[in-house]
Amino acid sequence: NVPQLAMLAVDALDNGVMIFDSQLRMVYLNNWVQESCLFVEPPLEMEFSSVFPKMKSRRVHRALAQCIKFGLAKKIATKLLKQPFPFFQDQDTTKVIKQSISIYPLELKGTYYAYVEIQNVTHTYNRERELQAQAVHLQRLANFDPLTGLMNRRFFTEQLAVAVDRSVKQGTRFSLLVLDLDKFKSVNDNYGHNVGDELLRRTSAELKKLLVGNDVIGRIGGDEFVILLDDVLHEEQPAMLAGKILSLFNEKWSIMERRLKVGTSIGIAMFPVYGTHSGALLKHADLAMFSAKQLGSGKFQFYSSAMGNNVLHRIELENDLRMAIEKEE
Repeated sequence: NVPQLAMLAVDALDNGVMIFDSQLRMVYLNNWVQESCLFVEPPLEMEFSSVFPKMKSRRVHRALAQCIKFGLAKKIATKLLKQPFPFFQDQDTTKVIKQSISIYPLELKGTYYAYVEIQNVTHTYNRERELQAQAVHLQRLANFDPLTGLMNRRFFTEQLAVAVDRSVKQGTRFSLLVLDLDKFKSVNDNYGHNVGDELLRRTSAELKKLLVGNDVIGRIGGDEFVILLDDVLHEEQPAMLAGKILSLFNEKWSIMERRLKVGTSIGIAMFPVYGTHSGALLKHADLAMFSAKQLGSGKFQFYSSAMGNNVLHRIELENDLRMAIEKEE
């Protein structure tokens, strides 16, 4: 008959179903609850607090009482309880178990009963956590260099623009240092890209040790790094940092069982003296670095308006020579 079929349907559900009477005594539980709780005997006629002594949620107990007394339905499906029901406890106690609860009134001959349905939403909860972690990972890939973990060119440029706006509002100054590794290509050619990659990671780690406060660093090219030195009061500050960097590269480094010594050249541009927006600052610091390279390895140069045209002319000349060699002209 229909009532028996209905009971069979409820017993076949993949969720827990319980019914409590006006005294909060359990009068029905489906097979799912019975099997999950591992009850020796069905706890019928037992009070809610006795059946589940570990349940400490006052909200659930209050919702049950209101359902029975006033016929109020309560959905707690979007609220995850901190204390799981005993029948959701897992053998592995390190797992996070979450559940949602829906409480509905059942009226029979003028008396309300509480129909309680419980769903284990741990899988959904964990899936949401996985999606959040994936979003964070994708965001990191978009903003940071996967090899060194430093800001990439796009993200560093954004932070540089923020620094420009902040300095304009606060009337402060900062400096931009651009450096690259001298003869880095020969490291790749002679020892392989694995050694070159490890050299870049080591360079990143050593440069980060020299930064303080709000200073930031990025990798904006193959072997090109950029440092934003925040809140600079005078030119001696970036000059001191440049000196420390050059001293760093005076030593031989042990890279994958090889002793390597590589040099670097550094260009420095001051804000707002030589650039009032991020694009100009990067360009001027890069030109200053190129000028430092012309002096030989292990040098740094501040950008000045006088070097602009000369450096650009040298760059154009080098490009013309490179193209001529490639075309065998």
